[in-house]
Amino acid sequence: MNESYFYYALSTRWPVMLVSLFGLVFAIVRWKRHPKVSLLAIVGLLLFQLQSIAFNAIYYILPRLATRGWSWGSIDNLSIVLDVAHDILYATSIAILAAAVFSSRPKRDEARRPV
Repeated sequence: MNESYFYYALSTRWPVMLVSLFGLVFAIVRWKRHPKVSLLAIVGLLLFQLQSIAFNAIYYILPRLATRGWSWGSIDNLSIVLDVAHDILYATSIAILAAAVFSSRPKRDEARRPV
């Protein structure tokens, strides 16, 4: 199996990776003004990128298990478990990003007070 699939899969993800990189830089720049929000954004974006790259690599390696004595049924079962783990990590990263968006908001009464 050649590496062209792995490079292809990564190359198709470059727009998302670029947006995540800009988000990371933006969160780092805004750290002093909003440290809690920035921390949540950085954690969420890093988790998003790491799970994306890691599972891409795992799915690339998965068919090679057949040459190491694994049956295709076992590989398929492992693939299902990996799909669930991938979805859980993806949902976790989105939940952390949503927490960053909605955290540190003023309470309703505080927002209406004149300055």
